[in-house]
Amino acid sequence: MSVGGQDRVAYRPAMSGRFRHAPPEPRAEWIARPRLLRRLESRFELATLVITAPAGFGKTSALSQALATDADRPGRSDHWLQCQAGDADAGLLGAALLRTLGAADPPGGVVDARAIADVFLAASPDEVCLVIDDIHVLPTGSEGMELIGEVARLLPRNAHLVLSGRTTPPLALSRGLLHGDVEQLRSDALEFDDDELELVSKEAHADLGDAARWPALVALADQHPWATTLGFILEEVAGEPGSDRRTVLTALAHAAEIDRDLIEAAPSDPSALTELLSEMPLVQRSADGVFQLHDLWREALTVDEDVHPDPGVRDVLVRLAAARMGSGENLEAARLYVAAGNDEGLTAAAMAVCDRPLMAVSSAELRQMALIVGRHLPDHPVTGLLSTSVSFTGDETTSASSYESIARDAATSGDVEVEVLALYNAANMRAVVDPDSMPSWLADRADELVTAGHQAARVTSVMVRANQARAEGRPDDSVQIVGELLPPGSGAEKVVYSFGMNDAGRPEHVPAPEDLSDAAAAAMMPVAAAIWLRGDV
Repeated sequence: MSVGGQDRVAYRPAMSGRFRHAPPEPRAEWIARPRLLRRLESRFELATLVITAPAGFGKTSALSQALATDADRPGRSDHWLQCQAGDADAGLLGAALLRTLGAADPPGGVVDARAIADVFLAASPDEVCLVIDDIHVLPTGSEGMELIGEVARLLPRNAHLVLSGRTTPPLALSRGLLHGDVEQLRSDALEFDDDELELVSKEAHADLGDAARWPALVALADQHPWATTLGFILEEVAGEPGSDRRTVLTALAHAAEIDRDLIEAAPSDPSALTELLSEMPLVQRSADGVFQLHDLWREALTVDEDVHPDPGVRDVLVRLAAARMGSGENLEAARLYVAAGNDEGLTAAAMAVCDRPLMAVSSAELRQMALIVGRHLPDHPVTGLLSTSVSFTGDETTSASSYESIARDAATSGDVEVEVLALYNAANMRAVVDPDSMPSWLADRADELVTAGHQAARVTSVMVRANQARAEGRPDDSVQIVGELLPPGSGAEKVVYSFGMNDAGRPEHVPAPEDLSDAAAAAMMPVAAAIWLRGDV
């Protein structure tokens, strides 16, 4: 009764990622920039267009205008990905690239540069452009940056890349620049020229001098004519340090996106907070009312330390993290808990990942959570649990021993949650290697925990005892034991029940799902197998 899985590279993030997979909506008040739009239109004539400028030069705004202008042009399509810190992991970035290109995971779940290049090629003869924004967040030498470099090398003739960020990406672009296949736009191309300045309110930029050519500063001054530096944000918009508005905005500046869930989780009137975000300058907005603060806001409000020093901000961060946990966005919840200095919340976010069946968790997600937890909770049992889960593929025997060791250590330290999960994963790994030789002590210890009131251990006991009954030639007893999970509640119980009935030759006992839209969920794999085995499909 194996409930594991080996192909766990592909990752579909839980969060909706409105700005991650689509550019912000152009705003009516934005300055028309036909000169720059013509330069950006050349993206379909180049292999790679690189846009490099500091924060505030309007890179994202210009690109969103260009993509909106070309949205309905036949034979061309643009696709958008906004990088985030976790994209240093090639598995997470590769899956995000496939998603933004509208492609399914490749066979075997392995996302590599060839699989991504093949998506471009399949669209031929149409021209396809992939815009990667905020590429500067990928560290030099990271797997993610290397993946983008390999994709650029393998691009077919109908494919085009736009790489936008604060610094020039460390990719092999010199030959392309020499041959005219690669072009780079720098800050001087993004500045307002004389004709564009004529469109700006004279009152807004009269005192700015040469700084008026900086789009972000003009956007601020246009709405607040007395503002000549970004410092006005903290005084006029965010409020003084310690004020309620400043506290809430500072906490929200840690979030990748600000959707309705976060607005309602913040200790503010939702309508007032929505109105504030709608009126603030340098805030990106989506068509369905999701906000994203410009990096200048984040730099002005956040601090370099891992944990924010303001206890009021930390309290709000905990509320935001809990909202992200509620929607299954455990990685962002973990990052918010780190900023809040809340180890208990960070542990809960890590446990939420560990509590899912391994076949439902990608190695990319596990690696990211292991990095976060390992840095901040190096001695916690959940760190060992994550590390073993990351490395289990291909060596289930070693992983089983590691999980068993973690279970014993957790029992010694009294961490029942970790022990229950470690026992379950140990039994799962043993089932993969040799389902007919399951160690009986796993079921004995699980039964002790159930007796002590920890019902989550029941699934481990059932898994071990059902496999033992089958190994001893007692299939009817195996069916009866698996039936103890009726009605299955957790994802693990659904998986073990379905696998158990299939292994016992009783697929007719596995009910078909009422909602087939959940067919990608982990429990659906053995359910689908049962449907097929009994000939329903």
